[in-house]
Amino acid sequence: MEYLKPYMYLVGKERGTTNLLWGSLALASTSIIPIVGSVVVLGFQAEVAEDLKNDPELKDHRDFDPNKFVEYLTRGVWPFLIQFGVSMIVSGLVLFAILAGVLLGAALDEPVVGLIAAIVFIIPLIMMATMLLWPMELHAQLAKELKLGAAIRFTMAFFGKVGGQLFLTMFLHTLISVPMLTLGLMLCFVGAIPVAMILVMAQEHYMIQLYRIYLDEGGEPIGGPTEELEDDEM
Repeated sequence: MEYLKPYMYLVGKERGTTNLLWGSLALASTSIIPIVGSVVVLGFQAEVAEDLKNDPELKDHRDFDPNKFVEYLTRGVWPFLIQFGVSMIVSGLVLFAILAGVLLGAALDEPVVGLIAAIVFIIPLIMMATMLLWPMELHAQLAKELKLGAAIRFTMAFFGKVGGQLFLTMFLHTLISVPMLTLGLMLCFVGAIPVAMILVMAQEHYMIQLYRIYLDEGGEPIGGPTEELEDDEM
């Protein structure tokens, strides 16, 4: 695994600064038109993922093209739906944990105990949800459509082969992200947007690295024979 390149490859190429600018503008646009900018970035990420998996050096990818707005939007819909579904389930469980914590604190007359119990449940829940989201999102990006059953099977197989590395990568990415976002917020908040763009693209790079390891371990590629056979039977 390479742990520095994911944060450098986007801006390291010839038009890297331009790519960062367009991606940041797309993310910033969500404050005016909710969701759309994020879906566009997801579509761009899908193209980058496709390019990176075919590049031995894990750095060559297409530039962000504002003329491909509709194409990005269309391709980004599938990973967005994965994100939305997982976030809805997690939000419900988090609310349940908070309510259970409040009730426990009230029953014991110890609000702090209830708060701690809720946090103890919520933190691993969010970590597990993130570990589910990354491979499911990658499946939607590379499959160019939403096949929920295939995405779930891919995710389970992915866990079986590289689950430990996925956890370590996610943990390190979180440790790196916090100071980067803090620095971005310190720059009059404006810097947080390009930092966020760098971080989402870093996640994409990490996932392609893990995907390659998964394939090296004998994992079936996304859109492989099993998935094609299932499509023919439907």
